[in-house]
Amino acid sequence: MIILPTPDTGIRDDEGKSTEGLLGEILKRVGTRRKEVMVGPGVGIDAGIVDLGEGKVLCASTDPMSYISELGPVDSAALSVRSLFADLAASGVWPQYALFSFNLPRSMSQRQFLRYWKAVSDECRREGVAILGGHTGKYPGGNYTVIGAGMAIGTGGFDSVFRRRVGEGDKIIMTKTAAIEATAVLARLFPKYITDRLGRKILGQARDHIALLSVMNDARAVSYSVGSGVEVTGVHDVAEGGVVKGAIELVRSCRMGLRLERELIPISKPTSAVCQLFGLDPAMTLGQGSLLVTCKEGHEENLLRNLRERGISAARIGEVVGGTEVDTLVTGGRAERIKDFTDRYWQVYEKMRAENR
Repeated sequence: MIILPTPDTGIRDDEGKSTEGLLGEILKRVGTRRKEVMVGPGVGIDAGIVDLGEGKVLCASTDPMSYISELGPVDSAALSVRSLFADLAASGVWPQYALFSFNLPRSMSQRQFLRYWKAVSDECRREGVAILGGHTGKYPGGNYTVIGAGMAIGTGGFDSVFRRRVGEGDKIIMTKTAAIEATAVLARLFPKYITDRLGRKILGQARDHIALLSVMNDARAVSYSVGSGVEVTGVHDVAEGGVVKGAIELVRSCRMGLRLERELIPISKPTSAVCQLFGLDPAMTLGQGSLLVTCKEGHEENLLRNLRERGISAARIGEVVGGTEVDTLVTGGRAERIKDFTDRYWQVYEKMRAENR
């Protein structure tokens, strides 16, 4: 989910997703531990899962709700809701219910919020999701771009859950292309800058990437593949940090490492142009819209075929290796260790915003 820095605050080390060190401290304190909780909070975990008994489970996820003035209320709402639903879909259970809490900026007009809310409702209706309730108000200290939070809930059969059992030798598959979210959002934030340097055609193609931000159909195609006998061992949606960060989160949750082939990571022409213009690595920046899937060796071709037959482009980009400290990225035949990194999107945004005031 994209969260832009609040104006005039600058970029700090603690902006964006929390560091693994902070998350480690947070995860030491998770309230009461209940035996029916199958999957609780953790690094790289998309949704909590509760055993309801009789072969049923409940899945829940939460995410910020953002209003980005440059995007407008409709696109801002669509980005937020699709990100919220992506986490649940990556668990194998589809969202059925949602709750939303809004702490609105005083400067937001009723008309603006109602346009935003209509778009939220439209996204929910499109996916068959009922809104159960929430909270809406204006309070001192409220500001853009984070204006609240949403929660998605779904129930399903125990066998429908994408359980993580990533193992050595598993193949890593990604759907669609890299940096979808960064491409779509930058094209809306800085259209003149892109047009002047890359032309209107690239700008239009980049803006069109917003239609690719949902992973619901990707997840349904994976679910179909599991039902047809493909041995899927893990699923995770791409977000902040891009394909590389998402893949690391997926395999490390099972104490594994990975080897990614940069040349195999699909990157669209407009994404390549936009990322080069802004100095971003498309493999390591905002990538909502893509799903990462691991499967047992020998099952990857059936998985790829099932995805493509359902209109989802996909590619094998690497494989799982043993050990959590052996993550490598191969570029031009040269393997380099992947070190901890920060998605440079935030620095790029702040720099461009300052230059284009």
